Amino acid sequence: MLSLRTVVLEEVADLEVRSGARLFYLKPATKLDIIARLKVGASMGASRPNSNSRGGPVQRGMRLLAAVRARLRDGLRADWPARWRLAASIGVGVFVGCLPVLGSRLWLCAGLASVLRLSRLKLYLAANASSPLLAPVMAFAEIQLGSYVQDGVVHPVSLTSLGQTSPWHFSGDLLVGSLVAGTALAVFSAAATWTFARSWFDPRQENLIAAAAASYLRIGIQAWKTANAKLRFDPVYRESIRRVEWPSEGRVLDLGCGRGLMLSVLARHLDGRGAGPALQLHGIEYRPRMVRLARRALGGRAIVEQADLMTCPLPQSRVAILFDVLHCLPESAQERLLARLQASVEPGGYLLLREADASGGAGFAAVHVCNRVVALLQGRWERRFHFRTAAGWVDLLSRFGFAAEAVPNGDATPFANVLITARRVALPACSAGEPPPVPRGSR
Repeated sequence: MLSLRTVVLEEVADLEVRSGARLFYLKPATKLDIIARLKVGASMGASRPNSNSRGGPVQRGMRLLAAVRARLRDGLRADWPARWRLAASIGVGVFVGCLPVLGSRLWLCAGLASVLRLSRLKLYLAANASSPLLAPVMAFAEIQLGSYVQDGVVHPVSLTSLGQTSPWHFSGDLLVGSLVAGTALAVFSAAATWTFARSWFDPRQENLIAAAAASYLRIGIQAWKTANAKLRFDPVYRESIRRVEWPSEGRVLDLGCGRGLMLSVLARHLDGRGAGPALQLHGIEYRPRMVRLARRALGGRAIVEQADLMTCPLPQSRVAILFDVLHCLPESAQERLLARLQASVEPGGYLLLREADASGGAGFAAVHVCNRVVALLQGRWERRFHFRTAAGWVDLLSRFGFAAEAVPNGDATPFANVLITARRVALPACSAGEPPPVPRGSR
């Protein structure tokens, strides 16, 4: 059973990130009272206390919440910092994680982030990167390191040595060892982050990703964390923006859109280009929960329809998107869906796919294992997957009037994925059993 303190810290951290409230210096009972009132007010539409009225700590906390909401929320929406701030946030967070200050990390991270003007969220996440199960092992290693730094020897591992050594001696060794280990790991983590970010850090794209992920703040911190991680570390979103000539009018159709991540990225990207209501974003997803998440995150910027993409009508579109969908369908169903898309995508439009390359060796094995694990976690152990090689996907698309090109899309990941950009050529629509002539240059 969770302690009151754990519940308070988790709830406060969640509220601070979602609503921008600085609540960490209020008493635990006051925090819980504020949290309860906020939740009741949000569910019943209750109004907040008048900012001019005086009252106890709860009223003062509520007024403070309203006063700092906009500033801190804007800070979180642009929380992806410049490269040096990202590296410094990770480095300082790792240093804090090595210190023997369990139970005080939240406050220490908040204070250091404010003083050093670093990313509060990333610093806190880096400080909690290790598992609590590793804390005893880390403490033992730091005590031995501290003893070696100070005395040139390590403590013998025996009950006799444990009984003869003063607790103050152990505490001193732990403090010195944690400072030394923390400094070394912080420098290494910051340098690794700087080097890693150097290869892909593009301020414009990072701002785009940050804005797309911020749409999920209205759902909650966990939804934001999931969206933020997926958008930042899955290369398909950045590569899709770069490789496709996104239209300024018509419709973009995302089949199997999930929680709407690609639609969120497109909304921010196209709005930045000045695309108006002439361009409609339309997602189709079968799972009700994902549909609800996508609708809450995207609001009125996109239409998200709950339907089976194998049977529902497919409207005309300039671009159709299929990310990690086709391999979940039997080969005959893959052909039927592509035959429908041949009629749905306008001539000159694009079909954008991300699939695994069955000839990718260990990278493909990693894809297959991940898909199998997800199926088991979902209780669908009998599910079968139907992958093709990159050349096989291109050949399949060419049979349905798409001139396709496949490029690797597994950068910085262990997966053998390919991103396939397929332009719809002006050929008559056909059924799955009667493919059209293969256009020149498509093979």
